Parts: sequence; structure tokens; C-alpha cells
Amino acid sequence: MLTLPDKILIAGLVIVTLASFPAIRHFHREGKRVVIELDGEEVGNFSLEEDRLIPVEGKLGTTRVEISEKGVRVLDSPCPYKLCIKSGSIRRSGETLVCLPNRVVVRITGDEGEEVDAVSR
Repeated sequence: MLTLPDKILIAGLVIVTLASFPAIRHFHREGKRVVIELDGEEVGNFSLEEDRLIPVEGKLGTTRVEISEKGVRVLDSPCPYKLCIKSGSIRRSGETLVCLPNRVVVRITGDEGEEVDAVSR
């Protein structure tokens, strides 16, 4: 049986959790660079300001990455479930898109040399 203090504690934790989401988004800055990795090796580093279409030859075939004013997204990939495509666009520093079967990782970073993550801020 839940007592009144238990219910108050649970309600308080739910409120704090829901209120933390906007605070977390506030600490993620707009990204400046797009880093594309294949098998852990960097194969491209592009400005987020320039629109372009980047083909990345992975283990299964070509993954096409699009950089536009809306952000970065995977347009097409040979992976079986297309989760990387369904993930949508990313734009903030620290966000990633991963095509695990094709071993392609797309990351958004801040300015050159900025290697601070959300935990270190």
C-alpha cells in the first residue's frame, strides 16, 4: 500500500523528471560540424552551414547522408531495418545517427577543438 508521503515523493520525482527535459536541451548547443565515421575511422568532416549530399561506402553498400538547413539526416542506406533513416534529422552538438549494419556513424560537433560533452559542462 502506498502512503500519502510515498505518493507525494513519486509525484515530486515525476515533476522533476519532466522539468529536466527542457533544461537538458538548453545545454546542447547548435552544432557547427558534421563528422562522419566508418568503422571508427573519420572519413569526413563538413560544415553544417553548407548543403550537400555525401555518399559513404560502408560494409553493405552506400549510405547517403544529407546536410541541409533542417539538419543532418540519412537519406538512404542498405541496412535491413532502416532505423538510421527513421531517426530523422539532427542539428545539436552531441547528437548522433548510427547505421550499425553498415558501420556508419554521423555526429554533430561544436566548434573545432570543442570536446566538451554534456557530462563535463
